[in-house]
Amino acid sequence: MMQESASLWGLYKIGVLILMGVLFLIVFLINSKRAVKFLDEKFEDRADWLVRELDTLFIEMNKKTALILIYAGTLGAGFIVFVLLLPNFIAGIFLGFAVGFMFSRLPAPIISYMKNKRAYLFNIQMVDALTLMSNGLRSGLNLIQAVGLVVEEMPDPIKQEFNLLLAQNRIGVPIDEAFVNLSKRLDVEDLDMFATAILILRETGGNLPETFDTIAHTIRERVKLTAKVKALTAQGVFQAIVITVIPLVMLFVQYFANREQTLLMFTTPVGYIMLFFMFLMQGLGGFMIKKIVTIKV
Repeated sequence: MMQESASLWGLYKIGVLILMGVLFLIVFLINSKRAVKFLDEKFEDRADWLVRELDTLFIEMNKKTALILIYAGTLGAGFIVFVLLLPNFIAGIFLGFAVGFMFSRLPAPIISYMKNKRAYLFNIQMVDALTLMSNGLRSGLNLIQAVGLVVEEMPDPIKQEFNLLLAQNRIGVPIDEAFVNLSKRLDVEDLDMFATAILILRETGGNLPETFDTIAHTIRERVKLTAKVKALTAQGVFQAIVITVIPLVMLFVQYFANREQTLLMFTTPVGYIMLFFMFLMQGLGGFMIKKIVTIKV
């Protein structure tokens, strides 16, 4: 009977703490107009950025959906962590802010990864596209028709980008300017070389098919060199992942093996200092290894 009363009392205290946290958040959001205005401005800027970046990846998302995702990811994730760590308010606030900040910055590396992967795939497809355009020009097609041939025969993402180039040309954008816009949308060095070659040859005259063959050969050799460099630096990348992940895994295992001692890191000032320096050193170590193994070709 006493155990049931104690468990009910514990559940009651947890319910009261959660209710107090929710009420505090509501009062804070209602009365702190400056804080709400600041958050709205920051989140709207992030939503605009997210919509623009996704648009470059041909992924449609409206601003309202982006705002909901940012609010849910930032405030929602932080509040969930805060509730899970109750009644430890200090650890809940500290980790809640940390998780909320992490979720607010999470779209940037994800989009960067998607853009880099898309640019790499586009660069590989450029070899076949340039060969196709060169053969089309030799068979009597003009440059616009050769680009249309790529749109018909090639898959995404080069199909999407060249189709957008043709759409711009149809509404009156000169083909030279459309190629420049294409090179600005994608961070691909070989694409800049391709666009520059077209601009120069169209102004001065020259053999476009032969130039396309030369650029295709250059891209092919650069892709081979990039793959070789990635293979040589794969061990360093794996070491960076292991060094960053293993301490967190060990902390998780230690929590279940010796919960009382592990909780001291989340309930004492010395533990907070240790956690701060742990995350700081982990981040610096991973960053330094990434810089060492990242070789630009």
